[in-house]
Amino acid sequence: TQDTLDKAIEAAENAAGKAGTDAAVEIVVNTSAKATEVKVDLPAEGLESFADSEAQSLTISSGVGSVTISPEAAASMADQAQSDTVTVTISEVTQPEKALNERQLAAVGDAPVYELCVTSNGKYISQFDGGLITVSLPYTLKAGEDPNGVVVYYVDDLGNLQRVRAMYDVKTQSIIFTTNHFSFYMVRYESNAAAAARFTDVPFDAYYQSAVGWAVSHGVTGGVTETTFAPSNPCTRAQ
Repeated sequence: TQDTLDKAIEAAENAAGKAGTDAAVEIVVNTSAKATEVKVDLPAEGLESFADSEAQSLTISSGVGSVTISPEAAASMADQAQSDTVTVTISEVTQPEKALNERQLAAVGDAPVYELCVTSNGKYISQFDGGLITVSLPYTLKAGEDPNGVVVYYVDDLGNLQRVRAMYDVKTQSIIFTTNHFSFYMVRYESNAAAAARFTDVPFDAYYQSAVGWAVSHGVTGGVTETTFAPSNPCTRAQ
């Protein structure tokens, strides 16, 4: 409710004032181990109050996933609201054949897919006017997997996959990324990404990143140093 959120904002501001830190509001949703979806209704006026407060973040935490909303994103949601309520949903897609189109299905294969959405009175709010939201999605490493190999892709309506800068948190066993829009996101493990991650001059979203990882993991090359690959250098006959 509006009153509950206002009290949470006030408590966060008071706690931050005593600790000398930025105020952070958190809503914890208790879910079962088998839960695949969480929905949280937020009052539009409460989002405006948060955006106008000294608090720097509003986090919704659950076992399904977590989102941390910036003041700018909250203000955008409130401005686009079609009713008194804005609903934030984090959902693991358990029936992809019903949620995704044919191109998306072909692109994601059997990798886990999550739908992140904000709605108000049936209207989807997918863009936040430049405001950012940090997302945390669960992923448990399998035996032998390198944390650097866990990657996230935005899946568009045409089935195109766009790599998103992300970081795996070993402590929370989750992959974390920041976005300015909500949609479908795919999480999967790529051994080539893990192999290429050590090179500081190979961007995570470079078209050749996977090829570099393949070459390194198959012993074709080891780069020019332990941390550089020099992808723009010409290849000599000896190489």
